Amino acid sequence: MDECLPDKNLSVLAFLAFKLPAVASTNRLMRAEKFVSDSAPNINTLDDMADLSVPPKHIVGAIQKLAKTSAVKSILCPHEPGSGGRRYHPKLAAYWARITSIRDTQSKWQRALDNIRSRITRNPTSSLLNDVYGTLSWLPWTGDLLRNTYNNSIERSELSAFLTTEWLSDDHELLMLDLVKDDLAQAGQEHTLVENTAFTLLLAAAYHDRQNYSTSKHYAWLRQKADLLSSGAKTILATISNKDNSHCVSIVVNSQTRQVLFADPLGNPVPQALRRNLDWWISYHNDGDIFNYTSLPISLQVDSYSCGVLAWDAVRCFLLEGFTLVEAHAALDERLRIYLRLVSVERVRELLSN
Repeated sequence: MDECLPDKNLSVLAFLAFKLPAVASTNRLMRAEKFVSDSAPNINTLDDMADLSVPPKHIVGAIQKLAKTSAVKSILCPHEPGSGGRRYHPKLAAYWARITSIRDTQSKWQRALDNIRSRITRNPTSSLLNDVYGTLSWLPWTGDLLRNTYNNSIERSELSAFLTTEWLSDDHELLMLDLVKDDLAQAGQEHTLVENTAFTLLLAAAYHDRQNYSTSKHYAWLRQKADLLSSGAKTILATISNKDNSHCVSIVVNSQTRQVLFADPLGNPVPQALRRNLDWWISYHNDGDIFNYTSLPISLQVDSYSCGVLAWDAVRCFLLEGFTLVEAHAALDERLRIYLRLVSVERVRELLSN
């Protein structure tokens, strides 16, 4: 099967040039059940499966589920004119699923490429845009991109989001916060905890399970962070919260100044539930005391997709000297700079392998 699929080491540009089987046009009444049979295969090889068109995505998913049952012995191709009574090995369903997934990945990278090319057309001398475009000639299209320092990874195709206006996910924010950790380590700053977006989720769970907080192993991580802050071993905890799974905000807890600094790229105040959870957690570990709240400087977004970058930038600028807030209209360029930093590790690895 693998010989019919694009090599995993192909660059993004070479991958986009790889021709996948066509998607069949099927009658709206076509059902997945018409693609499966309880009779044994009468086609013993899958040599010509790359020549077969692939059913639409929703049908492929249903076929794959049916193919996993013991009653299904072979796969039919009612969408192929002249397929007759050909019955293929059930592996054909898995191949179609792989092709469907790969097509989705091609779409991701194609959107990224189209966006960068469009921007280069408008600004052909931009070194930033041309550097990003250049990475697509060597960056593998798939596989995990590993950040060596913290062992967090992301599927390489997810990097395509940085080259578009797509909303950045928790996984993107995780790697972006790793970059802040890199900068803090290089600056010799050892008093700061930089935590991922799971922090506020676990904090909310702990608040609603307060009777078990002090003893449950599930909250040991939270208790450890609080102990580091209350003991003075660490003085700052910084994180990004994915509010309602659709909007990123910045949070900094400073145990030295006894403050909570908050920033929302939309300019909103601290959500009531988040403040309640933070107050409970802080007071629990500080003899009933709570911290004052103040604003964390941040650029206010002027679009619907830059909250992740601006929330991250607010944390970075607060923690590190030498950085000034990214202006909201420049957030797209900042996404590209983040992307280039992330793939720089990959570039070193690629050069060493040649």
